[in-house]
Amino acid sequence: MRAMLDEMSVEEKVGQVFVFTFTSLPQALADMDMHPGGFVRIYSDALTMARQSVALQVASKIPLFLSADFERGIGSTVSGAIDVATLMCIGATGDLQCATDSARIIAEEALAMGVNMNYVPVLDVNINPLNPIINTRSFGASPEMVARMGAAFIRGTQDAGVAACGKHFPGHGDTTADSHTDLAVVDADRDRLNRVELLPFRAAIDAGVDAIMSAHLLVPSLEPDHLPATLSRRVLQSLLREELGFTGMVVSDALDMGAIARNYPPEKAIPVAVNAGCDQLIMPANARKSYKILLQAVGDGVVSEARLDEAVGRILATKQKRGVLHRTDCSPSDLPDKTMTNEHQSVALDIALKGVTLARNEAGILPLAAGTKVACILISNAEDSRSYYLDPKTIGAHLALQGLEVETFNAGTLDERNGKSLEAGEYMAAASRADVIILAAYMKVIINSGTVGLAERYVRFAFSLRDMGKPIILVSFGSPYLERDIPGTDAYVCAYGATEPIQKATALLLTGKKPWLGSLPV
Repeated sequence: MRAMLDEMSVEEKVGQVFVFTFTSLPQALADMDMHPGGFVRIYSDALTMARQSVALQVASKIPLFLSADFERGIGSTVSGAIDVATLMCIGATGDLQCATDSARIIAEEALAMGVNMNYVPVLDVNINPLNPIINTRSFGASPEMVARMGAAFIRGTQDAGVAACGKHFPGHGDTTADSHTDLAVVDADRDRLNRVELLPFRAAIDAGVDAIMSAHLLVPSLEPDHLPATLSRRVLQSLLREELGFTGMVVSDALDMGAIARNYPPEKAIPVAVNAGCDQLIMPANARKSYKILLQAVGDGVVSEARLDEAVGRILATKQKRGVLHRTDCSPSDLPDKTMTNEHQSVALDIALKGVTLARNEAGILPLAAGTKVACILISNAEDSRSYYLDPKTIGAHLALQGLEVETFNAGTLDERNGKSLEAGEYMAAASRADVIILAAYMKVIINSGTVGLAERYVRFAFSLRDMGKPIILVSFGSPYLERDIPGTDAYVCAYGATEPIQKATALLLTGKKPWLGSLPV
């Protein structure tokens, strides 16, 4: 790597530090004059992504990191690719092989589309039920379990040839704020951090994780000067590098997130982050401005050339380690043989079947016999908001395929944005005709929402259904904590997410076609 580094100009080195947001191919090609280290991919379809990946790599002198947040699969943000299960559903399986297999099939399909770095796994320990942004993105509330699952997920990702990135250091699980909006605070002493937050990161380092992502949050016991971890040399250098012994690449969380963007202008955030220990800066709000800021900081000596070389050296070494520097481009024509394969779909369903959890069945209402009349009423917190994932709500169709007589109604967000949902009469009429009511709650993490909990209108609606005297099964296709808001249902099922394999598995389990194997990980 030294020879390659010595041949690079300062401009090329500065560009390598950045991974820009991909919004369109013309935009990305125009950005090539800044010599970017890569691009973050989000929404697309598999074929388009593969073709764009080829075009980007051909246009770049130094092969790119094409990265993504494929935490629980690909299909919910990239159509035509596999979706598996949320990390919390994997945690509920208690099976490390499920973590390894999930990571493997995600990585195999990512590579088929040219994505060679995945910002996974989430290593945050979700010990705070009020956490608005981690929740089912975490394996669970046990530090030891998160550590084991995280290490298995890392091995599955990297053995398949994709760089893994554990996040969000030093731990985002015990917060009540969303760092997409503002600075969160982890008010834990060093002893608690050692026992809980840091344990999964130690395991990730032992497992050889390629990269670790910093968190945009305050940890006063680690950084008394009120700097977020991304900007703290105490956190990234003294703790992560010197104490924990991490030698891989440190990646910032997205710089366009409110925790940084609303509190630190890029003129300060960018050089401070690099000097604190971030080797790679991802998703700055203004790519060209950010590039110029770092170039100027190096020219002025605010960021030393030695520090720049250190960062770029780690970036190039990681690209070399994962074969990015020498890998042939993906082949779009091969996608049908590499994505949504029968083997991948079988693995995804098996994981969901092992994870979906029957948390309570006191009335013995489950399993549901063939011919049972079911009113399946869907509620959601994500009809009109930006959510991490957009999932079709297919539980009603899957239940019908298992021999139930199902009437499905989408009550949406139960507010004025969905006028139909205000006509509660149709739901009550359906409930009166049914033998059983299934209240399917699609409550998921939504950026900038501040909560994954139930607003009062959902609780009132659930109580009105319960007052009818019909058996009610509450199925959470998201947060596992919903029964705290809606107590007293006859059965409670935690599915932890709404991928297609999870919804299919839930129908098979509700009807007794498969045994319940999952255990609550929180």
